[in-house]
Amino acid sequence: PHHKIIAMFLRIDKVIGVPNSPPTPSNDSLHACLATAATVEPKVVAASGGEEGGPVVIPDDTLNASGELFVVGRKNAAVTIDDKCVSRKHASIHLLSKTPPPSTTSSLPQILHGRLIMEYGVPSTPEEIAACDSSPSGVICVLRDLGSKFGTFVQVDEDLINATTPRTSNTDAVKEGSGNETGDETDDEGVNNTSINYATLSDGQVQAVRLLRDNNKGSSPSLATPKFQKVEPNKSVTLLPLSHSTTSSSPPHIIILFGAVGSAIRLTLLPLQFTFSSITPKSTLQSYIDSLHYIGASHNQWDVNQSTHLVALEKKANAKAITAWASGRKSVVTLEYIDGLLGRKELGDVLPREEDYPPKGTSQLDSLSYSGDHSRALQGYCIAVMMEDDNGPLAQSAGAKILKVYDAPDSSQTDFDNWWNTQQQAAIDAKMVLVLVDSKSSKCKPYNTWLHKRNDVRLTSAKHLAQAITGNNGEGDLLLDAKKVAIEKMEGWDAAIENVSAKAAVESAEDMETSKLAADAKVVQEEEQQQPKQKEAIQDEAPPVHAGEKRTKQKVVTEEVANNEQPEERPPEKKRRRKEQAKESAQQEDNAMETEPAEESRDVSFDANMDPQSDEEEPGLPEERIPLPTTSDGWFVAAPKSRKAYRKAIDDTEAENPLVAAETQKVSGLVVR
Repeated sequence: PHHKIIAMFLRIDKVIGVPNSPPTPSNDSLHACLATAATVEPKVVAASGGEEGGPVVIPDDTLNASGELFVVGRKNAAVTIDDKCVSRKHASIHLLSKTPPPSTTSSLPQILHGRLIMEYGVPSTPEEIAACDSSPSGVICVLRDLGSKFGTFVQVDEDLINATTPRTSNTDAVKEGSGNETGDETDDEGVNNTSINYATLSDGQVQAVRLLRDNNKGSSPSLATPKFQKVEPNKSVTLLPLSHSTTSSSPPHIIILFGAVGSAIRLTLLPLQFTFSSITPKSTLQSYIDSLHYIGASHNQWDVNQSTHLVALEKKANAKAITAWASGRKSVVTLEYIDGLLGRKELGDVLPREEDYPPKGTSQLDSLSYSGDHSRALQGYCIAVMMEDDNGPLAQSAGAKILKVYDAPDSSQTDFDNWWNTQQQAAIDAKMVLVLVDSKSSKCKPYNTWLHKRNDVRLTSAKHLAQAITGNNGEGDLLLDAKKVAIEKMEGWDAAIENVSAKAAVESAEDMETSKLAADAKVVQEEEQQQPKQKEAIQDEAPPVHAGEKRTKQKVVTEEVANNEQPEERPPEKKRRRKEQAKESAQQEDNAMETEPAEESRDVSFDANMDPQSDEEEPGLPEERIPLPTTSDGWFVAAPKSRKAYRKAIDDTEAENPLVAAETQKVSGLVVR
């Protein structure tokens, strides 16, 4: 199955509590998956033909199927915390799934070197079963308290609890006197089957949460501390953020506290999604696919947003390789890289490095000098594809919008034509050129038949997509149609993209600020209700959290102004200011330049040796302004479109060709005098 959430490869960050002192971050680098869980030696019952080295047959009674990844404790535990408030065996972490483990592992020794690897455990409570049913991957992560003396505390995400836990009546949700340490008697309708035992954290626990939340920096005390619940002794809690989180701003994670002085771990879900390219024989490919869940990985057709590795035997400039390159230089590795992950036996074993497992040979992609991150060569195009193949991810990796023709109505040509006309108008409104990737595959019928009857469809090919992405040494070229004619982008396409990106960035920032202030206000309100005496002391010493944040922002802005720096502006404001500055400069006469020019935006750099008063000795703007020819994205045209003929003329006339091209830099707000 194709999963959106990888299940599960976990990074473990640890903080050790110290009585009467701040918690201490640990430098241990730990990574957990089924392959690093406790294993048992397989019983060899039979070998193929009685020969040594034959496949191992493992009886059902030796299957390791508890799903236990590791135990946290003070001694003799996979994750050891030297804190007297932590029990010797304090808690354990498990992976559970309703999918039963295989009854035989005869195909696994070839890849797992004969080791019997831990399998998923089976959910046993109604909450665990419901969480497995609603998990996109079908797998959940569960914490089990092992009878700890000083308690285990888990970060609470109330929204995920309400969305995944079986609902009951409000009278059963949270009961008065049910062990709620804060006295919270909230009885929201249908929260869950058991009460949420909220906990009041100690100073050491709060400091530990800040350290783990800020990657061991602890630099954001103004952020609201998340809620925590105390796990009942010998009971389990599902760690929902690791399996159900939909956030894309940061990897899903959760913080767990052990004892009262600040010992804690943070579990972070690390994505591993592989795409395989030309792996033969198929039996080898299938054996690796079957083993991916042991390292918490999945496989899929290339996904621009989620794929992490391309697996290939040799370097080739094929569609998948170009897609991985254009998606942000994603790693291309061999099967041995997966073997390295499968071969880790302990949490502290070093992870294999991608650069140590390159496919053999070379490809044209090695010589590309484009230094940017994601390719933007196909921005301004809407690429229509008639089947779910490599062309969609290839075009999307370079910034194109994808139109899935195979989702269009296929009942009649009239209905399809109406649908296509709508898509054409939508592309025009978005300042995009709609281009169809042609295909003669029978899977594309009847769409290819209907589209070829129209005379308003621009056709291209997968080859031309690849050439547009890798052309101009990786900078990108215009897309060619089926007749090898350049498909010009619409005027204003770049401004449309900038406006959409700027609007999305502003809305995202405003949403985050609103959510953050709301969360802070909620926490402050709860603290005021629960601790009225502490409220007065807090008001005397410091303002509410969100007010402190506003003053901090004011202080930063004041310091920037004091240093003659402009505070950071949002993209639309920057663009408006630059336009105004350029307009003011253009209207000034040569002899009227008595004041210094307006201060430039901070992202424009100048030569340190430039004389700031040299403008007075230069000629002013001509009375008749001559517009220079430019490309659609604002570059001055330095050579005619018939570049080959131009280059040939230069070669024939120049005695010596320059060894390197002139270095250029794209700037905005430039006035040529």
